Amino acid sequence: MKLKIFNGSLKPSDQSNTQALIQLVTETMNKFDVTVDVVNLKELNYDFTTDSVKDDLTPHLIDVVKNCDMVSIATPIWWGSQSSLAQSIVERFDIIDTWGQDNDYYALYNKVFGSIVSGGGDGFQHIHGVLFSFASNLGMTVPPTCNLEIATQGKDKIMKDKDAKKWINIWCKNMVTWATILKKANPSKYVQDDNITRPKYI
Repeated sequence: MKLKIFNGSLKPSDQSNTQALIQLVTETMNKFDVTVDVVNLKELNYDFTTDSVKDDLTPHLIDVVKNCDMVSIATPIWWGSQSSLAQSIVERFDIIDTWGQDNDYYALYNKVFGSIVSGGGDGFQHIHGVLFSFASNLGMTVPPTCNLEIATQGKDKIMKDKDAKKWINIWCKNMVTWATILKKANPSKYVQDDNITRPKYI
């Protein structure tokens, strides 16, 4: 199975609490034989738009539709909300939803979604709520306890935080469990007309 994580951190990787969490998630997911592809949005050249465009982000969106079983948006808390880069991913997923409705094909119904939030201030539940609403409305499944939030600050402290590792393990187990269920059930087949011919995505 494959997990795609969109990293919305605004800081360089070696200074990012969000990146430290992603590293621990990746290590745990690898133990479950899950391939993890981390997309560091800060490093890409892409448009902030809801239109269909071809840029550095486009191949990752296509990869989500075609190859990924699980999707996550990872973000720090900035003044009580998700980062601008995390919000940009929400906006870019809009074209997948529009394309699916226009062509009666709902590929995201077979995907599992979980959020990852780092930061020491208030804002956890607000961000999870925004991201969960986004994922649910696009047809993704949000399993129980797949809202990972760690307030510990500093990469070294995060990497040694036993409580963080406990919750990361729970997050990964639940993501994998529900992805396995959806892979077998294939809910997309119940919300589409298989008798129509669809144009190629993007």
